[in-house]
Amino acid sequence: MKEVFEDMMDNILEDGFNDKGHCSEAGQEWEKELCKLLLRIFLWIDGFEQHVEPGEPGSLKYTTWKKRDDSGVTPEQRDLQPYYRCLLGNVTIIKMLGRHCSFNTVAPVIGSKRESVRQSFGDMSDGNEICKDVDVGSLNLGGMFMWGEIKKWIDVYGSTGNDGKRMLSTEIKGHNKLHRIKNEGQAEKYCHGRKKEKEIKKETLQKLNIKADNDVELSLEEEKEPSVGRKALDELVRQVKEVLRTAGLARKEDLDEEELMQKLKEVVNEAIYKVLPPQQQQQQVQGNECKGALCDRLSCIAHKWKNIRGHGTSVRMNIFYYN
Repeated sequence: MKEVFEDMMDNILEDGFNDKGHCSEAGQEWEKELCKLLLRIFLWIDGFEQHVEPGEPGSLKYTTWKKRDDSGVTPEQRDLQPYYRCLLGNVTIIKMLGRHCSFNTVAPVIGSKRESVRQSFGDMSDGNEICKDVDVGSLNLGGMFMWGEIKKWIDVYGSTGNDGKRMLSTEIKGHNKLHRIKNEGQAEKYCHGRKKEKEIKKETLQKLNIKADNDVELSLEEEKEPSVGRKALDELVRQVKEVLRTAGLARKEDLDEEELMQKLKEVVNEAIYKVLPPQQQQQQVQGNECKGALCDRLSCIAHKWKNIRGHGTSVRMNIFYYN
């Protein structure tokens, strides 16, 4: 997963030659910087990466966004990488930028342009299908598992210089552009009395294709409890790989891609449930009845599966069976 994180950072800290002009209406210059950073994270989530364009020897190189070439990637990796990009990208947005004093103003500007920007690059798809309409509960759980590690990685990230892959300005560890834009959004110099955000408006979440459920709040506060931990994250990755094996079997059942992506999300959420500590598992189970999207996607799958098997009911041996 760290490789996916480093790929994100390699792609989001600097403008590409062909991603300019989309944030002209975002406000002042420091707000435009937030807008452009969000745009780059969205492009990365949706499967684009920056490519260094060829030029004359000694000339200044520049990068352009292009769709990833996944011709050499296994079907399992084609499922896993979009899921990691979805969670890593969105958790980074929420935890690093969600409390920016202009977030609720700026985010809808670029959120509403996400599709048109992709199309301007010749991509007529719906972007990251597995990330479409991701829900608040999934991001809260993603933060629980990932944020402790992601924050450490962000704090020590530094560019590697002229490696032929990218052209980044020199970054000082702990003070890269992601840190700078976060800090500007909480500084009196820029916010002029506006307090840092305590919540993200539901209208903003909708613009970001995040489902806002009435019974689940998106956490912007620093975690009062420590992250679930690296061991749990490693175990989750192991279980997700097993999920991909199951997804391969599902392909043989001739499921269409949209159905496969939905079922894959459900099973990954079950894997998350399994590695939660017992107390947090119990918090996900609301008696015999499941309520809300978070329960539907996590508790119901594991809880009902356990109950049905415990009663000796004959079931189809397919982990995707319960919605």
